[in-house]
Amino acid sequence: MPRNLFAFAVTLLSLGVLLSRASAADDCRKEFVVPYAEQCGYAYGTLKKDRSTSNLSAAFAACGRAQNVAASCVSTHDRAFADVAIGALYRDVTQQAEIAMFAEQYTVAGALLHEKLQVIDIAASRVKKNDATIARERSSTNVDIKDAVAGACTVRATASAPQQRSLAHDHKYAELEILLKRKSQDYAACANLATTRAKRAYIEYVGLVAIEESGRAAQASGARNDSRELYGICVAGAGHSEKYAANPVKGYLATVATLCAGRAKGIYRVDAPEPLDADAGRTFKPLRLPTS
Repeated sequence: MPRNLFAFAVTLLSLGVLLSRASAADDCRKEFVVPYAEQCGYAYGTLKKDRSTSNLSAAFAACGRAQNVAASCVSTHDRAFADVAIGALYRDVTQQAEIAMFAEQYTVAGALLHEKLQVIDIAASRVKKNDATIARERSSTNVDIKDAVAGACTVRATASAPQQRSLAHDHKYAELEILLKRKSQDYAACANLATTRAKRAYIEYVGLVAIEESGRAAQASGARNDSRELYGICVAGAGHSEKYAANPVKGYLATVATLCAGRAKGIYRVDAPEPLDADAGRTFKPLRLPTS
């Protein structure tokens, strides 16, 4: 998990997000359902310009409030308004799940998406059997759940980052090489969970970054045979993933392949550029070729 999203994760836990919707005993507050849903939609819309931790948390909270109010009205005896509540609840939970995905809180997103399936089931009970829209929304949500599972896998793969930095700091390069090779294998496993070939290529790219870093660690420890082998794996892997990657990942793969080939030939120094895990902030920074 990116470091500056820790506070956001704490916020999610403090809100008690997981399946904490209004209970059957809650009163249906009709006058709040639509306004709260509009607040959720507005807050969600602000993320196009501002994905700061504070705004993500605020948007997530707004959609959580909207869901709770809408859920309290789903079982109302006013059938027409119950339909309004179900529609609002569907939009609220959809947007809150996307907010969690934006924040790379994939486990939370997965739980919300399972809630979304429950809302779809409620909607399905009110329309004709085998409704095409219901089937389409259920299928799409199941794909999103798989994406959340793949995302959670990649977050687990980054869990070794503190140990990685510690080994680099202590110049324990042989141990660092082993750690990074294991990390690349973890990413390879995550890539197998991807729901599209383009998404798979991106996860494979991040795994190749770990391979490039492991090659540098091997170089730094004097294990030249290991470094040549690792750089060769890097170049071959980039060539394989490039076949089904989409832009801008195609460019990322070309860069890492050039970088690994250059390191093997001694064109680029071992210590440049900074590794992916050293990047500060939430914005992804792909590897770049050294300028000197």
